[in-house]
Amino acid sequence: MADKTFGSSAGLTILAEDQATPANGMVAYVTSSWNSGYQNGDIKGAFLSDTDDTDLVGSGELVDPSDFTDGSDGSSSVSESGGTITGTYVDGTLRYRNNGFATVVGQRYVLQATVNSGTPNLFVGNSLGSGVIITGQTVSSGPYTFTALATTTYVSINDGENFEVVGLSVKLADEDRSVNG
Repeated sequence: MADKTFGSSAGLTILAEDQATPANGMVAYVTSSWNSGYQNGDIKGAFLSDTDDTDLVGSGELVDPSDFTDGSDGSSSVSESGGTITGTYVDGTLRYRNNGFATVVGQRYVLQATVNSGTPNLFVGNSLGSGVIITGQTVSSGPYTFTALATTTYVSINDGENFEVVGLSVKLADEDRSVNG
């Protein structure tokens, strides 16, 4: 079995064909910013393939739940302690939002959160209250991926009843380089 290499301005494609058993063939993609390594069969994911490891998932948390602001109206309030966000509904609307964090337009990010109680609406977007990611679910853990539409992105939680959210996290996503994406 001999490798066949094809090149273009986008990078290289390396095919390792198996004539006897085509399903055992492999392909690898090489560009200036990532290298998939050999992928065989119906691969479901090719991660950690960037040539620069400084921006991988886990390389840095983008939101801190303690940096959020209680924007509730009426007598309702939201508080944070040790990463647990608790909304106490009295009247009005519960609103909890951050002041925004820097993002790169077109870059993918991963949001993770667990809703322990209540059914809050969790939003992420280029303005407060836009881009529903989790809505009205009693237990959610994600992860949810989103693509930044602006250089500043906001996360907010809105509800009309008591809620508890833990583990709120946003990190840069590492792209899946497999054919299944």
